Amino acid sequence: MAERRTPSAAPTPAPVLAVVASLQNHSSALSNFTSAWRALHSEAIVLESTVASRLHGFSELDQLCSAMDGPGLRTYLAEHRDELQDRSRSLDAALLVAPDPGRLVLAAGARFGRLHALGMKPSPEAREEARAIAVD
Repeated sequence: MAERRTPSAAPTPAPVLAVVASLQNHSSALSNFTSAWRALHSEAIVLESTVASRLHGFSELDQLCSAMDGPGLRTYLAEHRDELQDRSRSLDAALLVAPDPGRLVLAAGARFGRLHALGMKPSPEAREEARAIAVD
């Protein structure tokens, strides 16, 4: 009895021309990607330059307020406590740059909520002052 061969599951090799065509397609795609990447990089450089020139006149405090960065504002005030000679005037001016100054102040003070988590309660005077500020 003759032995029967079963077809193997191994893929048949692709014709050479098909492989070359596939490589050419990938080469074109890579070339297009490289071109698009260069254009994107150029646009990013222009954008960065434009933003830097617009922010040139703003202080770090102004930038934090403009970006509504409450935690950044809190950190800035803590780190520059001694440098801010007339803190209220410079802070007031910076808060005017914020889109929503009230929300920014709340975001800057958000970590003080930890006092409540620790079981500490504000005094009645502090509560009344907070209510008055919130109503305003």
